[in-house]
Amino acid sequence: MFNETLIHRYDAMCHTLLSNRLLFSWILHDYIPEYTNCSLKDISQLIDGPVKSLRIRGIQTTDKIPLKGEVTFDNLYKVYLPDRQDYLLINIEGQNRFHQSYPLVTRALYYAARVFVGEKGVDFVAQDYGELKKVYSIWIMFAPPKQLENSVSRFEMNELFICKHNEHRKVDYGKIEVLMMYLGNHEEVTGPDALHFLDVLFSGQLPLEVQKTILEQTYQFDYDKYMEVIQMQRSIGREWIEFERYEAKQEGKREERTLIIRNFILNFLKQGQDISSIVANMVSTFHITKEEAEKYIQDVSEELI
Repeated sequence: MFNETLIHRYDAMCHTLLSNRLLFSWILHDYIPEYTNCSLKDISQLIDGPVKSLRIRGIQTTDKIPLKGEVTFDNLYKVYLPDRQDYLLINIEGQNRFHQSYPLVTRALYYAARVFVGEKGVDFVAQDYGELKKVYSIWIMFAPPKQLENSVSRFEMNELFICKHNEHRKVDYGKIEVLMMYLGNHEEVTGPDALHFLDVLFSGQLPLEVQKTILEQTYQFDYDKYMEVIQMQRSIGREWIEFERYEAKQEGKREERTLIIRNFILNFLKQGQDISSIVANMVSTFHITKEEAEKYIQDVSEELI
């Protein structure tokens, strides 16, 4: 098992780097439609107001809703729209553990929903639902499966006409969007681009001097300011990526084995074999316990109901 202390340290370092104003501006410029036509400088000044420091000053990052539990966000910011008449609420999360027992995009939607619901009593009161602000939840995966590397997906709400064409204003219902960014080898991405920026910044493979040169010359990133954090992150990150790759392989093997066992059970059920006979065959063939065999059969039986 990967050292939990190292995981927490790595999380903290990623949190520090993701809160960099310049990096956040690049992400907004390249992947959030509201800011596509803005300059990086202008976007930087729209983040939580005109804050001068390089670190972004986030808003309250712990959401407490009675009877609903507590959610702590990595980074949660108020970002004004270009006309400065309104603003968005943008949550940005770094994710090290891709291989979870649940889909990460579902968790991202949940986080966005919690921010959205948390606006009540803050951004709007009583029944003034028109004052609800749009929410983005941006998730950055540092060690995704190979097939997902260097890909970006955005999830949004769209209107589907079922009976008659009665179009509503998207500004009234398109209030929650999720952006999933999967990092990979920087050489596979054409820069300058936010994904390339992230690939280089979180690379554990690039020589330090090459990383420093790209970040400073291509992105005007203050490498020296974050040098200690970057070097520590590189060291832990290399171990983490190797661990995640090992876990992915093991998970793939487990899924393949489960599929083989499932088909084995289905084949015997179709032949009309009794359960005790199937269990005996499974124990002999797959070298598992009687209890494990019975659990597999129970799972398959529930699927067939």
